[in-house]
Amino acid sequence: MNLLVPHLHIKILGKSFNSFKLFAGIGVFISVLLGVSLTILSSLSISIILVLTAISLLTFISLAYFYKIITGRDDLVYYQHEIAILITTTLALWLLNKPILPYLDISILAIGVVLAFGRLGCLSVGCCHGKPCKLGIIYSKAHEEAGFPFYYTGVKVFPIQLLESICVFGIVIIGIFIWSTNYPSGTVLIFYSVVYGLIRFIFEFFRGDPERPHFLGFSEAQWTTCFLLLLAAILAYFKILPFYVFHSIVAIGMLIGMISVIGIRRIYGDMNFKIFGTQHLREIAEGIDIITEEMPIRTISNTSDVEVPMINTCLGLVFSGGKVKIPQGLVYYYSLSSNNEKIILKDSIVKKIAKQLTIFRHRTMNYEIIQGYNKVFHILFKN
Repeated sequence: MNLLVPHLHIKILGKSFNSFKLFAGIGVFISVLLGVSLTILSSLSISIILVLTAISLLTFISLAYFYKIITGRDDLVYYQHEIAILITTTLALWLLNKPILPYLDISILAIGVVLAFGRLGCLSVGCCHGKPCKLGIIYSKAHEEAGFPFYYTGVKVFPIQLLESICVFGIVIIGIFIWSTNYPSGTVLIFYSVVYGLIRFIFEFFRGDPERPHFLGFSEAQWTTCFLLLLAAILAYFKILPFYVFHSIVAIGMLIGMISVIGIRRIYGDMNFKIFGTQHLREIAEGIDIITEEMPIRTISNTSDVEVPMINTCLGLVFSGGKVKIPQGLVYYYSLSSNNEKIILKDSIVKKIAKQLTIFRHRTMNYEIIQGYNKVFHILFKN
């Protein structure tokens, strides 16, 4: 059962639109309406909010082009744009001698609207996707040609983008309610930062896209979340932002949790985590794809030694493979070993790797694991 089969393009009145750009455009339009409406209701200056809107759009576009020049890719990183927009709008308000926090409360809600619709765009085109799961969405060959990982094409993946979109819509709605009360200015900014930060930190563990950089086992977004919450807590301590106990608890708790996890991994070894990290899985998938295409075919009567393709991953896993032709069809076999003394192959690890190979290449086959000599494992796939 599939929850959804996304489409790269959506037709409206006979015209085809790129799904991501369409959702992003809708998000920007509604965010501007929301910003203007809240400004009117709060008796703030409409001209100022329009100036801030123009600055935000210019900041967004400039950062996107700068990132493309540096990396050569069209890639949007939410936190980078949020931070840049908050900095430029704060600087503009300071130069215009206008109250900063009331406008930032409105700005962060507008940013949230863009993010919520933007995640729907991510869902449609396949970026920021989740990990494989039994109940999920399937991306097609067209998505693969647009950049979706080939080894997950046709595989059910968790719709983490949709879940994040729903959560952000909820945060914005609650944020509007908080804004309408008598809470001090800056409360909405704190609320959005803490709640979204906590949700984003958790959701990162369910992401399956390999492009995101990691450091000490945590993604860039998780480190950014922790940094922003701690920075906001410091600003609250110096009374630049309103102080709330729950904010400090979440910020300090997140930092302690990250330090504890890093320490536990250092003590007990974190190779198991690294092996099944999204970037290493991509390396395995690409290597297995090459091996499978270059596999020599043997028969039961001809088992003479032939040269077999082999790959080494960055962590020291060694894969080789071949095919054996039997009356029932082809049997694919892979030999797995490790030249990294920190990686001790165990049944549990090899079984997880076999399941990954099933997803990457042999989805209609059953596998069998045979332990050989010198800590070499053989994984057989057959109908």
